[in-house]
Amino acid sequence: MSEKLKLSEIYSYTSPERVYKRYLALAAAYRKHYGADSLYRVFSAPCAFEICGESTVFESGRVVSACFENDVIAAADAISPRKFVIKSDNIKEFTVYFDESEQTYDSKSEESEVAEVSYTGLTMTAELRMLIRCIIGVFDEAGFNTGGIKAYVNSNIYENAFVPAISTLSAAGVLTAQVTNALYNGGSIPRPRIAQLVNSALLKSGLRPYMNQFAATVFGGYVYTDFKDNQTPIITPVQPKKDLAITLCVADGRSEKVRKKTKWYSDEANCLAFKAATEEARESTCEVVKFFEAKSLRHITDSDVFYNLETLRERYGDAAVMRVLFYLGEMSRAEKLRWAIQTGDTAMFVSVLGASGSGQFRYLQSTLFSVCSQSPDGSDEIPCEYEPVRVALCVAELAMSRMKDGGALRTHIGDERLTTQIFVPQQGLKEFKMQLENVLGRGTCAVFHSRGVPACEVDFCAEELQTGLTTLLNTNRA
Repeated sequence: MSEKLKLSEIYSYTSPERVYKRYLALAAAYRKHYGADSLYRVFSAPCAFEICGESTVFESGRVVSACFENDVIAAADAISPRKFVIKSDNIKEFTVYFDESEQTYDSKSEESEVAEVSYTGLTMTAELRMLIRCIIGVFDEAGFNTGGIKAYVNSNIYENAFVPAISTLSAAGVLTAQVTNALYNGGSIPRPRIAQLVNSALLKSGLRPYMNQFAATVFGGYVYTDFKDNQTPIITPVQPKKDLAITLCVADGRSEKVRKKTKWYSDEANCLAFKAATEEARESTCEVVKFFEAKSLRHITDSDVFYNLETLRERYGDAAVMRVLFYLGEMSRAEKLRWAIQTGDTAMFVSVLGASGSGQFRYLQSTLFSVCSQSPDGSDEIPCEYEPVRVALCVAELAMSRMKDGGALRTHIGDERLTTQIFVPQQGLKEFKMQLENVLGRGTCAVFHSRGVPACEVDFCAEELQTGLTTLLNTNRA
């Protein structure tokens, strides 16, 4: 992970002007906070999340994850105390201690700190503090050098309040490993070894479900993860033969009234209700495995289920049977999606993702949990009939039907949120976004472009970048 990449190599879709301004603002903020003469190096770690198979993780399944241009960037340098000092635009300095005298894996060792502080898309929770400690801990255990870090961080992953399912944990966690490798190990640790270290940290911190996301951030592009062995999953980077020319959109189905009232994306209770039902169904699926005297669901076929359908329904209920059938289908779809990416087959890629979304709706009924809920501060009650995800999917499907080339619709569950995943051909993106926002309102369609570049150090010189920005602006005016 020692290579430095130019900004033009990292960002293929984001405008150069926007990229230049963001990095120059990061450098200026770092010098203002830590001193005008403070040295620093610059890093970027992209966001990543699952696009197929996320519901199979706990049953030794298969998952495909993807990397996107939205990222966490940091200006960082080494300091002598063994701690991670983090600062961003709208929070005070935040410190994570990982001294040898601390309990490295104890998430409660800083109970006096604020439990959750949000800043520009990154949320500093006890979960993230624990993960940072665990990453430093596994570096120590493996015999690599570690030390203190001071950083100024900026993230554009959560630019939209309605995009909550895209976790920043993968970007923030890998960024910690990346900076430690660069500052204290000369960038000598190869990516596969970084991935192993991060996986060990995830197991120690109880964050195993995020393993596929972290792998995508480490390797970039697409990653196929097989959880046949939950402790040591097989992680395979998948490089497309050609550009799939597909863009991810996340739609905001909240009504204008609710959108003005609160920034909170109110499908949290919907997601929690679905998760509660899922946990109950998961217990029943374990009984289904015992019924077939199998090691796991991987060793059961759909024929096994159909031949014993009546017995299974009577003993374990329809929800468990539907979950097993969805699992078997999703396992197959993840493998097909991997092949579609490898061969650059856009039609198959869209077809598989569409089938995944259809299966979610028919087998898991992931969007059908209508429950009353309130915003975190209890001030805004959301009525039972309020279902923003279903509305967003409905409008998106209508917009797609008017396009020459269709796309795929599915949902994604993560971080206690349920959101849409809408895959749109790049050539029809502008038309789709316009049609969607004509119905749902301006700014209700967030666009995420794929990124093949992994977490990396940035070849950065503020003076050269400022000159480049000035030249760019003068050219645009002319």
